[in-house]
Amino acid sequence: MTRNGRNGSTPFRGTLKATQVAFSFMYFTYILYSEKCNRYYIGYASDVLARLERHNAGRVTATRNCLPYQVMAIKEFQSELEAIREELRLKKQKSRKYLEWLITGNW
Repeated sequence: MTRNGRNGSTPFRGTLKATQVAFSFMYFTYILYSEKCNRYYIGYASDVLARLERHNAGRVTATRNCLPYQVMAIKEFQSELEAIREELRLKKQKSRKYLEWLITGNW
């Protein structure tokens, strides 16, 4: 399996469905918040709701101690690389005020 959890082959190869699947796959960078710890978490995923469930089930080491988390903001990207770059850019900011500014609709 690849890093994103999908097998390397294209589903429905050689059909119109293959083209639709290949071009409709989006990635997201997201900001989560835990009231319990008053803490933000930044990540990326192709399915934010499934990822949130993993966070809140305690299956993500980095967020395990501050459950539950809620989604505060999501930004959509055409490629996984773009979503990763945005995640890293936000993490490098190391600014709670900047994250809160983004959450208020400036992202």
